[in-house]
Amino acid sequence: MIGSDIVHSYLGSEGDAKAHRNFYMQFFGAKPIKSPVANSAVPGVVLYSAVSTQGPRQSNKGGALDGIGFEVKNLEAFSRKLQAAGMKFTQPYSKTRYKTFAHAEFTDPWGTPVQLTEGLNRYVSKAARQPAQEQRQTAALTGAAHGKQVFETYCSYCHTVESTAIQYGDAPGLKGLFGWPPHKLRDGSEHKEHTETILRQVITLGTDRTGGRMPPAGFYLSSQELDDVMAYLRTL
Repeated sequence: MIGSDIVHSYLGSEGDAKAHRNFYMQFFGAKPIKSPVANSAVPGVVLYSAVSTQGPRQSNKGGALDGIGFEVKNLEAFSRKLQAAGMKFTQPYSKTRYKTFAHAEFTDPWGTPVQLTEGLNRYVSKAARQPAQEQRQTAALTGAAHGKQVFETYCSYCHTVESTAIQYGDAPGLKGLFGWPPHKLRDGSEHKEHTETILRQVITLGTDRTGGRMPPAGFYLSSQELDDVMAYLRTL
């Protein structure tokens, strides 16, 4: 069993993305994140419902990670609720399929297999997560050094620090960020995006609310992590 703090689902249209978010809000109690884009969160995980910018995406079926799962209280009643709403169950509710926990599986309206369990969480370790070896060696780092770690964990997938070239999802390279001159935004206004105040706002709130693609990071970065990221960005 693998846990994750965020799950991205790529849909074919804005309508699908909003319907996806609304489905998980209706049946799983997800709460909307304050952003016009289709983001929501259930305890422990953010559900990011995005529109694919690369055309139709292949199904995860048959892959190493081909679905998602939720631990549910009163799973039997919850399964009946989903069935009544027309959900197709590939594995009906059962207390005996597995010896130590109840289980059911259905396919959501977008083709994603969803595992439902009740009692499986007793096997989830309550011990603090142990960082990887390379992270343990630098766990004492603070300031810009720690900010580099945070950046590489959360930001480097889309942004490079080696150049200013456009990267994945139209994300700019950030080399020399604080030395950039004012530039125009999508709405035609001129903006000094390299000031710390503006950068903090962009990182915290994202840009998807104003037509960009960057999701808000304010729901998973601590104040200290954000401070350290800013310190690191000043070194580029």
